Amino acid sequence: LSGRDVLAILLTGAGKSLCYQYPALKFPGITLVISPLIALMEDQTKHLKELNIPAACLNKDVPGKERRQILLDAVEGKYKLLFISPERLISPKFIRIAKKLKISLLVVDEVHCTSLWGYDFRPEYLKIPRFFQMTGSRPVIAGFTATATEYVSLSVKCCKSSAGKFRSIYAFLEKHERQSGIIYCASVDNVMRVYELLKRKKYKVTYYYGELNEEEKKKNYHSFLHNENLIMVSTNAFGMGI
Repeated sequence: LSGRDVLAILLTGAGKSLCYQYPALKFPGITLVISPLIALMEDQTKHLKELNIPAACLNKDVPGKERRQILLDAVEGKYKLLFISPERLISPKFIRIAKKLKISLLVVDEVHCTSLWGYDFRPEYLKIPRFFQMTGSRPVIAGFTATATEYVSLSVKCCKSSAGKFRSIYAFLEKHERQSGIIYCASVDNVMRVYELLKRKKYKVTYYYGELNEEEKKKNYHSFLHNENLIMVSTNAFGMGI
């Protein structure tokens, strides 16, 4: 609120969204919120609308006609918050629109994506400085996350057979009972094989891959997000595709 940049590391449920939503209402212009997850930005937009706070989101799931109307409305000052994916933020079309906006605050939600995963997972995060250069604006910047680990370990366990792989998976799941997680597979066939075997063993499991239709993707993602299913079995489309 005093015009200083903020980096906030707060526990999940501690009120990170409130920390930028309240200033967004107080600032004269629009607040852009860069979010990595379509479902997350849609949920937040829906919640704000229910509170009669003018908000919208831009992502690949928004139809072209509706997307154009949102941009026109943003230029006319009809929104206080606009949620946007990092890819769309630096698109030429949005840059042209952004030059007409009075941007008071730029928020990077899940800001750990810029460091731990940014270089491989979502390289567009690294282009945020270019957004400022191309628009000629430098609003207040705020970053929020609940994830700030000093070190991420990666271990590789070799299995000589398919049966050995599944024994390792079952042993791992037993150690992490009632915890949620993702099992990545190299192919769709493997995704469905792992999914079916875990389902047979009564695990709360769902699946995700690029060739799924949009309705199934949304349904399976939401069931994982809201803990209806604790285990997501997926190709690397999960992450890139959301």
